[in-house]
Parts: sequence; C-alpha cells; structure tokens
Amino acid sequence: MTTSSNPLAQAASPLLAITGLTKVYGAGDNAVHALRGIDLELLRGEVVVLLGPSGSGKSTLLNILGGLDAATAGSVRFVGDGAGADAKTSATADTGATLDICTLSPTDLTQYRRDKVGFVFQFYNLIPSLTARENIDVVAELSPGALPADEVLGLVGLGVRAEHFPSELSGGEQQRVAIARALVKRPPLMLCDEPTGALDLQTGILTLQALLDANRRFGTTMLIVTHNADIARIADRVIHFADGRIRSITTNPERLDPAQLHW
Repeated sequence: MTTSSNPLAQAASPLLAITGLTKVYGAGDNAVHALRGIDLELLRGEVVVLLGPSGSGKSTLLNILGGLDAATAGSVRFVGDGAGADAKTSATADTGATLDICTLSPTDLTQYRRDKVGFVFQFYNLIPSLTARENIDVVAELSPGALPADEVLGLVGLGVRAEHFPSELSGGEQQRVAIARALVKRPPLMLCDEPTGALDLQTGILTLQALLDANRRFGTTMLIVTHNADIARIADRVIHFADGRIRSITTNPERLDPAQLHW
C-alpha cells in the first residue's frame, strides 16, 4: 500500500461529506464515546474498506451513514447532483439536492434509506418463506426505477437459483441474494458490514466479486467494514479505524481481484 494521493480523488466528486461526526452512548461516568469527531469524504464510484478491530466504532459509523442511527454531533451530507442545494432540503424534494442526514425527519430518513442506500450485513436477513426472486421483489416494489429481479440475480451468479428458498441455499448463496436485494434499486451508496464474516474463503471471494462487479457496472460507491486486513487490498482506499477515530488513510496503487486474496 501507499499513502500517495488517490487517482480517483482527482477525478471523482464527493458522494458523502462527513464533518465532526461524534457518537456518545450514555452519559457521565458511563458514557461510551463510539465516534470521536470523524472528518471524511467518500467519493463517487470508489471502493473503500473500513478496517479496524471489534469495538472500534466501525459499525456505528456505518449505521449513521445509512440513517439507521443518529449522531450526537456533526454532519453527514449526501451530495446530490444538483448545484447549490440547501443542506437541509427534504429527501422527498429534488433527488439532486444535498441532504444533511443528521437533520432529516424520520420520514425523510426512511426515504433516504429506500432511495439512496443499499445495505449488506454479515447475516443475510432474508425472509425464509420467500424465494430468492421474491426476496428481491419485495424491495423492488418499493423502489422507483428498480431493476428486474432476474437481472440482479444474474449479476451475482444466481439466475438458476431464483425459485429456491433461503433454506435451500448455501450461506454464500444467501449472501449473494442479499447483495442482489440491495442492488435491485441501483443505490448510489452500498454499506456492507462484515459481508464475508460468516463465510469461508471460496464463498467470501464470490461475495466480494459480486460487490466489485456492481461497483464497475453501476458506479456504486462501496463502503465495506471488516476486521480482515487482506480484504483491504480490493479497495481504492483503506481507512484504518481505532478507538472511534480515523488513525490513517492509505491508498492502494491498484485494486486486487478477490480471487487473489487469501485469509
């Protein structure tokens, strides 16, 4: 790895601009400082790995960026395509507007999550009574301009498994259905929390490949949280996280293909 400037940063504009982000749980002597003033930009179309030990604040940051948790202080601006938009514009207004996630109402946060963000977690959260296709259709029906379920299943290599229920799929297949479910709405931002944490090497590689394929095809910005240092080599940038702070940011001179990884 190298700490030289990221070539992507010279060409891409920010998708998320994070300033002074703080999260404190509890108060007084029992206060837990999960985030301690995070300043960061995520660029359009880049793959970023957030690397750090358990308890370092990685998932807290991910949850705030996705509108699943509220910050104690600071701002998270989702930068739309519109110029000069006010940072507090409602998510229900111009889709090109800039949104300060930290100031949105519960209703607007719901729409932000629906329209802007795709989530992939360590555990797949599939509906067991629905087939792979039906699990994706549930999201597609709520998302304007969604892709056909069969198209995204093909993208993750599961076109022939569309009619199978989660219990009939391996762990790696279920995770790729979860990725397809997140991708069906073509979100500009994908947040992935330990997406290979429950997988062996072979299925983990297939999962990472599906994520990178989506990044290349749709230009989706990917933020992947992990404690696995080897996965960092597939990223454009690697954010090293500890004790609620960014300790360093490094840039990979080139992104490795997941097939080149070993852990």
